[in-house]
Amino acid sequence: MRSMKNLLLMLILCLPMLGFAQDEYKRARGLIGQGKYQEAIVLLDEAIASYPDWWPPIVLKGQASLKLKQYDAALRSFNDALTLEVDPKQIPVVKYYIMQCYLQKGDYAKVIHAVDDLLPLAPPKRKFDLYLNRGQSEMQIAKASEKGGDSKKAQTYYSKSVVSFSEALKNAVGKKEQEVEAAFQKAYAQYKIGNAKGGIKSLETSIQEFNKVIERNAREERAHKFLIDLSFRIAQSSPKNQQTGRYMETVGYIDRYLSIWADNPDMMNKRGAALQGAKKFTEAVSQFKLVSKLKPKDGSVYFSLGSCQMAAKQFNDAIKTFESAIKHGEADNHNVYSFIAYCYQEQKTRCYSTDIPLYKKAVSTLEGGLAKLSGSGKARIQQELERKKDNLSILEENLATDNGNHLAAVTNVQSLEQSIAGNTATLKKNQELLLAQRTDELEAAVEAGRKAIKEDQGRLKSELETMQRYVRDANKCNDAKLFTHMGKIKELLKKHGSS
Repeated sequence: MRSMKNLLLMLILCLPMLGFAQDEYKRARGLIGQGKYQEAIVLLDEAIASYPDWWPPIVLKGQASLKLKQYDAALRSFNDALTLEVDPKQIPVVKYYIMQCYLQKGDYAKVIHAVDDLLPLAPPKRKFDLYLNRGQSEMQIAKASEKGGDSKKAQTYYSKSVVSFSEALKNAVGKKEQEVEAAFQKAYAQYKIGNAKGGIKSLETSIQEFNKVIERNAREERAHKFLIDLSFRIAQSSPKNQQTGRYMETVGYIDRYLSIWADNPDMMNKRGAALQGAKKFTEAVSQFKLVSKLKPKDGSVYFSLGSCQMAAKQFNDAIKTFESAIKHGEADNHNVYSFIAYCYQEQKTRCYSTDIPLYKKAVSTLEGGLAKLSGSGKARIQQELERKKDNLSILEENLATDNGNHLAAVTNVQSLEQSIAGNTATLKKNQELLLAQRTDELEAAVEAGRKAIKEDQGRLKSELETMQRYVRDANKCNDAKLFTHMGKIKELLKKHGSS
């Protein structure tokens, strides 16, 4: 009977304390509604002090601390509340706040633990958020591990995040923007896994995931860009007999992007690069010309355009374009000088009148590049310059040799003319003597004269044929002006009726 009285006495004594706590709790809620979180915490501390076993003010204090970004204080409040007899329906709510504190603190391992603790308690409509938070936390651990050099741990957590984001999407509740983010993060994690494995199949899986993101939101630009970059990598890594098709797939992805974000110069530039990779050089030229209009001072665009013009054998256009590239920032790119020299070289016609000037221009271009370059690029151009100079020297030596051959032909013809004339005069004299007096010696002399003339005429015919070939070659190449003795050759041919 006495113990019952004591219990009643305690209840009577506690009722005023509970009433006070409830009043302070209500006032604190009003302040929180006004955004006065610190003032609310003062009232809540009084409520907790007056009735420490009542959990609502403890939880509310944790919420106020969370709003003030006082995460450690919030965690203490929420954990203290869980030691009391909290309404079972509110336990998941309190644990969710605990998870939010860890998330804000960046303690991602504890976020993951908190989510795993919450999942069995959470209603279906909350599972999407929980899996999304877990996936994002796993992603952060993966990135930190990757940055710290622990690739094995990074891959483990990227793989875990793929599972979490997949579960989030299975439990989608109509939050389109967040669902797109979950799909993108899943695709990104798969991309990081594919990067580590490095195989084409892994990269293709990543492309499939980014395509799924685009199916959810066609304007998710990040997914488009990742997908296009992955497609480039696949094309570059593919066997040569498959590269054209792979690059054209990339063109298709870029066209899809440009159908939404038209006239994006960077993406148009990538389209040109993809066409170039597919060896569609004429189309690539047209593409890069469009880009150059949008980026008229970007030397790299001119370099790409010139490269495609060169590949399309539009050599003179390519030279002009490469010169524009040099003017707009590519002066330190050794390839631009090498490519200009190549464009000159590839226009050679096996004629001195064109080839020698072309090689001189190539040499001049490379010499100009040397003055602007340094390091390994300069060394490469120096080596190429020496080769071009050697080729130019060979051409000039061949021209000198041909001039020498022409002079020899002229000399030979003139010598044969003199020989034939002399032998003809001697033959005539010997024939006259033979008519006056036939002797064996005169008959032999006449026969020898005829034979000598015939042999000289044969040699003369051969020399004239050689001269005709020299003239034909000179006319074909328009090289006559370079040959010192061409006029004399033509004169001799005309003289002998062989012009």
